Amino acid sequence: MNLTQKAKAVTEMIAQDFYEWLKNIGGDEQPTLDTQTIIRLFEIGFNYHAAHSLCVKIKEMPAVTDNIAEKRNLPEKSVRECLHTQLQQDLRAYKMKEKLVAFGKMLPLELRSKPPKEDFVKKWLQCKKVPHKLATMEAVWGGIEGLRSTRAFCHWLIDHPEIIPPRYLEEKGMLDLNYLLAPHYSVEDFGEANVDLGGIGDTPGTVQSEHTEAEGQTEGGEGEEEH
Repeated sequence: MNLTQKAKAVTEMIAQDFYEWLKNIGGDEQPTLDTQTIIRLFEIGFNYHAAHSLCVKIKEMPAVTDNIAEKRNLPEKSVRECLHTQLQQDLRAYKMKEKLVAFGKMLPLELRSKPPKEDFVKKWLQCKKVPHKLATMEAVWGGIEGLRSTRAFCHWLIDHPEIIPPRYLEEKGMLDLNYLLAPHYSVEDFGEANVDLGGIGDTPGTVQSEHTEAEGQTEGGEGEEEH
């Protein structure tokens, strides 16, 4: 008898015992459930066609989000706590001294210790793949080069050479003092100006002549009404 047959026999035996227990509780009344119905109630399989067409991949996660860890009352499984634990373990491993031989013989595997070859700083504090816009800070300063606040920040960077400036501002030449001292105009400088656009595509003379003719016709019409 294989494992599947043993499981089926044990399941039928448990269902039969449960059926006999129901009969003893009910007295003279016969239970509406039978052994096969009880077995179907406790089935955990799913034999429909949709179940066979689904692809289920079980993945074991080393950590979960903070919200899930709090709801499950497992704060040590949160991403932040697991990352902190991994940092501490790596730091202890890098500080460990190499121990391979004792008394002229190799130590057992469980007693050997050897620090990792990979640099701790490069592993945790340096990123190998950084997007170009993020590395040059174009994602922050792109499109706002003409703002006064950006030029003021460039002035501050020139006065503080110990601060590493963004590469994007250097490539644009905005850290050149001559460039910053040159006059720059923005929309704010023309905010209070009164600009008469007139007709789109018309010259100023044409627009002015049209207004003059319209005023003359209006005055002539008023004079005829007075007569």
